[in-house]
Amino acid sequence: MSRVKRTQPTNKYEFSIVNLQEDNEPLASIQRNKEWVGYGTDQRLPTGYFNYINYLYKNSSLNYALISGIADRIYGQGLFTYSRDKIGLTKFKSVFNKEEQKKFILDVYEQGNGALQLITDKTGRIKEVEHMPINTLLPNKADEDGLIPSYWYSANWDDHRKQEFKPIEIEAWNPDKPKAGNFIYYYRNYAPDSFYFGTPTWLGGVKWAEMDIELANYHLSNIKSGFSGATIVQFNNGIPDPHERMQIEKLFKDKFTGTHGEKIVFMYNDSKERSAEIYNAELPDADKQYEQMATQIRDNILVAHKVTSPMLLGIRQATGLGNNADEIRTANELFQNTVIKPIQNDLIDFYDPILQYMELSSALYYMPFKPVQDAPEVQMKEVRMSAEPTPFKILTEEESEWLNAELDNLGESEDDLLNDGFICVEEEDCDGDDELSIKMSQVNLQSAWGVTPNNPSKYDVENKDKTGMWLVRYQYSLAKQLERKGEPDLIDTSRNFCITQIDNAKNGNRVYKRELIENLSNPDFGSYNLFWYKGSYNCRHVWKRKLFFKSYDEPKARPVGNVPYVANRVSDKRATTKNRPVKR
Repeated sequence: MSRVKRTQPTNKYEFSIVNLQEDNEPLASIQRNKEWVGYGTDQRLPTGYFNYINYLYKNSSLNYALISGIADRIYGQGLFTYSRDKIGLTKFKSVFNKEEQKKFILDVYEQGNGALQLITDKTGRIKEVEHMPINTLLPNKADEDGLIPSYWYSANWDDHRKQEFKPIEIEAWNPDKPKAGNFIYYYRNYAPDSFYFGTPTWLGGVKWAEMDIELANYHLSNIKSGFSGATIVQFNNGIPDPHERMQIEKLFKDKFTGTHGEKIVFMYNDSKERSAEIYNAELPDADKQYEQMATQIRDNILVAHKVTSPMLLGIRQATGLGNNADEIRTANELFQNTVIKPIQNDLIDFYDPILQYMELSSALYYMPFKPVQDAPEVQMKEVRMSAEPTPFKILTEEESEWLNAELDNLGESEDDLLNDGFICVEEEDCDGDDELSIKMSQVNLQSAWGVTPNNPSKYDVENKDKTGMWLVRYQYSLAKQLERKGEPDLIDTSRNFCITQIDNAKNGNRVYKRELIENLSNPDFGSYNLFWYKGSYNCRHVWKRKLFFKSYDEPKARPVGNVPYVANRVSDKRATTKNRPVKR
C-alpha cells in the first residue's frame, strides 16, 4: 500500500509516493559513529518504529481497544502464588507494584519489547523495580561475546542532540555480579530475523491498523466539508463592485449555508464563454465500498490479535456471541489458553531470575479474569449438603488453582505402585467421606511408602502374618453411575479443578493418600472438604477409593480375607471374602 503526501502549495500540484512497507519496518539501524542501535529505517529518528507502533495504538480505535483489553487480561487479577508461603509473593510485590507491572505488560504486548529498571542498595539487594518506557531506551551495540552490555536512555530521542535530552548509558543487569546502582533488565519477543529488538505478536496487523486510521481521517474530512464539494454560483453578467459582491454573497450564505462552514464558491465573469468548467469525479457505490473496506479492516485487525470473540474484550459485533454464557465461557477458555496464558508464562519466566536473585519462591502465576459469573454463584454464600451438617463455600478460581497445585506436588503415580509389585484388588466410588478406618486390631503400620516418604500414611499397613502389604489410595473420577450411562468425563461447564484432576487421573494416573485430601488447608481461605464437595456443589465427580496389595512372597500370599480396612457405609462382609484383582 502507498500513501499520497501533500507538499507545500506551488503553481502546480506535486505528489510524493511513500511505500509504507519500506518506510516502516522493524529493523535495527546501526551507525558507525553511534554506540546505540536505532529501531527503524529512518536513521534521523532512532526510535522511529517504536513511535510508529505507538501511533497505530493511539489513533486506531479498534487497535487501541484490543491492545488495552489484552494487556488488562494478561495482568488479570494480578500475581498469585501456588506456594503455601506467601511471604515471597509479598516481597516481590513490595518492590514491583501493580502499577509498574501493568505499564510493563502494556509495553510488552504493544511493542513486543519491555524494560525494567532494577535499583539495588549498597549490598546489591534489589530495593525497587520500575517500569521504563520502552521508547526511551535503545540497546548498546553487542560485545564480542554477543551480549548487550548496556542501554541508552533519552527522554526524547527525536531531539537527543539537545543537551537536555542527551542519552545516558545504563548498565544491563547481570544477576551474577551483584552491586549497587541502577540497571536495565530487558524483555524482547523472539523474532527470527532480529537480534536487538522483539516484534509485536500482532505485527501482521500494522498495515490494517494504519488503514483504519486513514479511513477514519477520510470520513472526518468528509464530515467537516459537509459530505460534498463546494457549490459554485457563477454570474456571467459582468463583475460587480466589491460592495455589491458582499451583499450578494451575504444573501446566499444566509439562505443556503449552515453554521459548519461555507460551502458556496462565487465566480464572476465578463461572459459565459470565459467561465470555468468544473467536473466531479464521483466514486460509484461509495457507501458500499467504504462499508466493505471497514469490515475487512476490522476483521484483519482481529485476526492479527488472534481474537475470535471481540465481546471478551468489551467489543460488541452484530455477529458476536450474543448472551449465551456457555459460548462465552468456551471462547474465553480458548482465548485464555491460546493467547493470554503463553504471554503470562513468558512473563513469569522473565521474572524468575529476579525472584531467584531475591531468594524468593518462583511459583507465581497471573490469576485470570472470569468473564461470566453465574447468578447462583454470586448469590450463594454457602451450601449445605443434606447428609452433612457442615456448610461449605464455593471454590473460587484462586482456591481451585491452589488446590490443584498442592495435589500435583504431593500426589503419586499409580504406575509406580504397579511397577513395584502392587496390584489393585478393589476400587469403589466414595460419595462423600467414606470415614475410612482400620478394622483389624493387630496390624503393623508401615512407616513410609511411595514417592513422598516424608509423608507416611497411617493407612499403609502389613498383614498380621507379615506376608504382604496393603495400601489405600484415592483417584479423581467420573461417578460410576454416570459412566454406565456413557456420560463424558468432562462437559462444557466443568470447573477448572475437575478438568485438571480428570487430566491428572487419565494422563498422569495420579493417586493420593488419604491424609493429603483430609488435611488440605490454606490460611487465606481455610479448609475445604474435598471428600464431600470435590470441585464444588453439584459436582459430577467422585473420589474413587483404590485398595492395593503387594505380596512379600509371591505367589504364596494372596489378597484373601482379613482386609484391614472398613468404611461405615460398606458391609463388613467385604473384610472376610476373597478379593479379586480389578480388570484393567
